[in-house]
Amino acid sequence: MTDAKGTERHYLNGLKKRLPADQQNKLTIDVVQTNDPADFIFECKRKQNNNPTYVKHTWIVFDYDERSQFDRIIEDAEKAGFSAGWSNPCIEVWFSAYFGELCGETSSQCCQNTFKTVFKQYTSCAYTKGNKKIYEHLSENGDEMKAIERAERKFLEHKRNGITSPSKMCPCTRLHLLIKEIRDMCPLSE
Repeated sequence: MTDAKGTERHYLNGLKKRLPADQQNKLTIDVVQTNDPADFIFECKRKQNNNPTYVKHTWIVFDYDERSQFDRIIEDAEKAGFSAGWSNPCIEVWFSAYFGELCGETSSQCCQNTFKTVFKQYTSCAYTKGNKKIYEHLSENGDEMKAIERAERKFLEHKRNGITSPSKMCPCTRLHLLIKEIRDMCPLSE
């Protein structure tokens, strides 16, 4: 589940389309819209209780985007049994890992602008938020397995440096754990 109507949803839907046909129905992607970030976990629980397709393992995917309750949302999600695929400052930090090290910018806007340049360099396409083919562009022009390694290395670097709050881990992402879990459960079709 994500709170983003565009970028995150399109990325995850692109990943889903690359799964073997018999595995695609095992991945449900849902957008949870709330006015208050603190209501995000409540709404995810409500959706999970009302939808039998959320049987085994639920992930929530969201960005820091300067949310004052970012750490609390992650903590509440984990207490509720959800896994949190967060990115700080924004999902573009994860996307940048497909092409090299995670974008070093600490604000969402700067990270997005830096990623636009990198994306254009590797894909010859202009990057726009909400690009419906974002997963296709990243997976065809970048390296997803290296992106997973780079994201994990950056997370561990923060930990070694004594930074343990996700809101302080910038740049950083844990979205790679969801992608790794999906890839481990069902290898992607080419």
